[in-house]
Amino acid sequence: MSTATEEGKLRILSQGLHVPPDVAQAIAAFREGAPVVHQDYVTTSGLTLRLSEDVYVNAPLSERSEVQLALFEGEFVVEYRDFRVPAEILPFPSYLSQSNEDGVPYPFLIATQTDRVRVAPIAGCSLRCRFCDLPYSFQYEKKSIPGLVQAVQIALDDERLPARHVLVSGGTPTPTDRPYLLDAIREIVSATNVPVDVMMVPWADRELPEILYDSGVAHLFFNMELFDPKARRTFMPGKARTSPAEFLRLIEAAVNRFGKGKVLSLILVGLEDPSQTLQGVEALADMGCLPVLSPFRPSPVTPLAHLGLPVYETLRLVHDESSRLLRSRQLWLGPSCVPCQHNTLAFPGDISPLRSPGLG
Repeated sequence: MSTATEEGKLRILSQGLHVPPDVAQAIAAFREGAPVVHQDYVTTSGLTLRLSEDVYVNAPLSERSEVQLALFEGEFVVEYRDFRVPAEILPFPSYLSQSNEDGVPYPFLIATQTDRVRVAPIAGCSLRCRFCDLPYSFQYEKKSIPGLVQAVQIALDDERLPARHVLVSGGTPTPTDRPYLLDAIREIVSATNVPVDVMMVPWADRELPEILYDSGVAHLFFNMELFDPKARRTFMPGKARTSPAEFLRLIEAAVNRFGKGKVLSLILVGLEDPSQTLQGVEALADMGCLPVLSPFRPSPVTPLAHLGLPVYETLRLVHDESSRLLRSRQLWLGPSCVPCQHNTLAFPGDISPLRSPGLG
């Protein structure tokens, strides 16, 4: 049975969060004048909260939501109908308004969410998925590898929100820029002493998992995103050129090299029938891969701006059924890092004691 805190997270992910003006002023005072949210990728541009029971959520803002951030006895709380749960506002990192010696703003290179810094070697994307704001917000370009490495160190040393691990992510490179991405990954891994995970679209090279493993990557994300072939063609035509069966073969090769529980795959919830999403969860689990459930969030700059958030009943069904499927296979919902659950359909209790050491 879910707790009020879990219920609060699901309601936020299905409705958004209303922040009244007086509460927004209190947040600004806490953040020394910084805005309520910082515009980042669509799934990380909300207000990041740590609720009671160590439940993290990145809350999209909505004035129409019944879920409200409020002040109760001088403390932040999340309220919805008959429950109220304590909420902690996470600080922004101190580098948000800073640039490196070349004049490049650090937020162009890195973004810290909870305890993880995401570094994006590619701006924009060579693909054009209809749900992702990257190709609609940024021109495609490669970034300076030394600049990326230096920015990661800035995030690890940040005085307000220091990162504990790194995720190399961002846009998909063109085929000719794939060596650049691999070089960037190697340089970032070699320059840090914390776990470095990689999230990328795999290309049809069976040696790719071996290359990434030998580079020192801790965990690997090969994101399937949608399982239904029709939904894949509609919402992600570039990625749909790789069939679900071939994608699963690439994931299986990665699991064979990295090990069970070290390879993860993100699946969007809300753009295909839940039965298809659950088929995808089961197929990934059969490969020894950890599914990561990512509730769809519309971006105003994409062709799907008119769509709404997935309804509560869908989120509850997909979460509960996925948990059941995974536990029967001695697996769990990713990610294996509790703070990194902030924009995923997962809770601390979903992480099995059988999980592999590390973050994920």
